[in-house]
Amino acid sequence: MALYSLSIEGFSSRSIQLPEGQILLDHSYDCSCCAIIAEKFASISPGILAGKGFSRLLLAGILLDTENLTSPNCTSVDRYMSTLLLNGAGRFGCNGLYQILRSKMHDVSQLSVGQILQKDFRKWSTTGKTDIGGSRLVIGMSAVGISISQLLSHNETSIQEIILFQQLEKLRLLIIISGYNHSQNFKEMLISAESEDLMKNLLCYLDTHASHLPLHALYQPGLGDEMRAFTINGVQSRTTMEQLLQDFCTT
Repeated sequence: MALYSLSIEGFSSRSIQLPEGQILLDHSYDCSCCAIIAEKFASISPGILAGKGFSRLLLAGILLDTENLTSPNCTSVDRYMSTLLLNGAGRFGCNGLYQILRSKMHDVSQLSVGQILQKDFRKWSTTGKTDIGGSRLVIGMSAVGISISQLLSHNETSIQEIILFQQLEKLRLLIIISGYNHSQNFKEMLISAESEDLMKNLLCYLDTHASHLPLHALYQPGLGDEMRAFTINGVQSRTTMEQLLQDFCTT
């Protein structure tokens, strides 16, 4: 099968290699990885794209990567391949398929709080601030597709599950950002700190940098001194928040 003849190597470098080592693609491609794969199958084995299942899989990847072909990073290759793969959308069309995909991504009714936090989670350790014992400050950030109030009311033990997740990941700071309106823009934030002192230090730092990340306290019942919720004024990206946290850790 043509699918078995391809070995996908490092999507970040946009390269696809044959078992013999022949490079089919290079890092000069800026389009969706799924568009790249579809383009190559169209040239070497177009018959495989006739199947609705495989074409739907590739089309779904293109639509999610390009935010339904509206992202500034969307290329002519993405648009052309989405047209070629339109059969995969079936009666829903591209817009309908994209809306279904988005709703499925945000359907967390059957997940535990820990599973919700794990869906889009990253963590890093710092080289700056350390505690008295000299251990590094480990920070985690989780993006969720529901509001903070929905997360906290997900079940009766939501707050305890957040704390447990933080402990299992060995995080001194856990930042939960809610982007339920747009995949890249975040409206709410929940901060969970290992200690009250660490929380105070972080809040003081954020207050002095309010022009970069303007926050407004969001009352949520049941939160202790080590956990605070905020609304984020304006449109803020994940990159902005991560950079502020990095700077906090090195000051």
